[in-house]
Amino acid sequence: MSLMLQLGLVATVMLLMAIIVAILYNTLMRLQTLKEEAMSGIDIQLKRRRDRIRDLVACAESAMGQEEKLLEEVRHCLGKVDKPMLTDNAMQLTTAESDLTQSVQKLLKSLKAKSQRTGHRHWLELEKSLSQCDEDLEKARRYYNGCVRELNCKLDSFPWIVVAQAFQMKRGEYQNSGQQRSEHDAS
Repeated sequence: MSLMLQLGLVATVMLLMAIIVAILYNTLMRLQTLKEEAMSGIDIQLKRRRDRIRDLVACAESAMGQEEKLLEEVRHCLGKVDKPMLTDNAMQLTTAESDLTQSVQKLLKSLKAKSQRTGHRHWLELEKSLSQCDEDLEKARRYYNGCVRELNCKLDSFPWIVVAQAFQMKRGEYQNSGQQRSEHDAS
């Protein structure tokens, strides 16, 4: 076999390997981008939810006097979830959102009891809006977790794992709803 033929064969094999690595890398990057986009969707739904909770707090402030402690608890939890660093840590964010959910549930229970006595019903609209936000948030979490699952499956299988390690790609962290966490903690 001539030297030119051997060099051509080596160059062809190297080119094919480079193409395969590029395809694998681009696929992993696409999955990473989908995961980040899905997290952005969760952030948007969390912001909508917080806005509804702020509206609920404003409604409660006008309708309630003695339940100031509940309002303060909700405000404190809102402050915790608004910290920018939490969006980078899914577990801390989930815990903070769970605390917020629990405090809002206490406030809603108190508002419901108060409205039955006074006939004030504006909070019902806010509760429905908040419920819709929670449903949208759960959909966003399911989409995100699907993206993470697909990415993690690729990162754990051959030949993807070789490319992922070469480019220092990391597994995604699943998002759990705060309600699931709080139900689990209660048992």
